[in-house]
Amino acid sequence: MAKKNYKLDKEEQAMLDAYEAGKLKSVPNVESEKKRIRSIFSNQQNKLHRINIRLTERDYLKAQELAMREGIPSATLLSSLLHKFFTGQIVDKAARS
Repeated sequence: MAKKNYKLDKEEQAMLDAYEAGKLKSVPNVESEKKRIRSIFSNQQNKLHRINIRLTERDYLKAQELAMREGIPSATLLSSLLHKFFTGQIVDKAARS
């Protein structure tokens, strides 16, 4: 089988060198290790980050009003709206035109 020539960065080359030198070891219980790693990445995706935003008085009051109507904190309402927008559940009218 012909060897392909790939351009590797330093980290990739180090991994290939370690593999070819027989320095890498098989992971015991590979399926449980995969689950553990997936869990770590999944938890990272749900990590909350605090941000500060500036709103006009009108938008702030409207957010407060809507949040009160829904019975939730205004920060929760705004976070939900942003999430829905970023995931395509809310579409910008100007973008549809």
